Amino acid sequence: MIFGSVENEIWTGELIENPSSYRGHTFGLTPTLDAYQAAGLWPLIDDRPEQDPATHTLEPGPIEADAPTRTLRRVWTAQPISLVQLRAAKQAELQESARAAILAGVTSDALGALHTYPTSETDQLNMAGLAIKAENAERTGDLAWRCKFWCADEAGQWARREHTAAQIIQIGESVIAHVQAAQDRYEQLLTAVASADSAAGVAAVSWS
Repeated sequence: MIFGSVENEIWTGELIENPSSYRGHTFGLTPTLDAYQAAGLWPLIDDRPEQDPATHTLEPGPIEADAPTRTLRRVWTAQPISLVQLRAAKQAELQESARAAILAGVTSDALGALHTYPTSETDQLNMAGLAIKAENAERTGDLAWRCKFWCADEAGQWARREHTAAQIIQIGESVIAHVQAAQDRYEQLLTAVASADSAAGVAAVSWS
């Protein structure tokens, strides 16, 4: 809470943020109004209207002293958020959702049973590099080529399991399809946001 310093019934305009002590006065964790008034401090009351944060922002007005009640008051007004601002906020939200979906991992049955493979940026780069080597091994007929890659079985047990060239190629294709699907979804939703002509229309666009 913010307080204004009051001397001889005149607010000096000094603001003190969350004081625990001030000018020789010590306050507890939950000081009373009387304690602040006795110390020459008037509490600041923020008068905030009810508003939907999805469609409005609150703008603070000037601080005014109310001598009869020994309080300072600041009246806030609700300002509507423009459609451009709502679209920008929704686009940022969708970008985060797309990124989260891409990084969530992908499943593949390349090893026979379903396994989950990580899809962080580093994992994607590693898989892309291995896929190139695997394709080269297939092209040259190197049937002995093997590599290990982290994955989790259906019980959630993570381990670096051995894969053949064909298996790595299959998983690499699954990763590509996974990323492409997320990007397609992202593009579709961005188009929906751009065509929305109301706050409700923008709010209705959701990744889930």
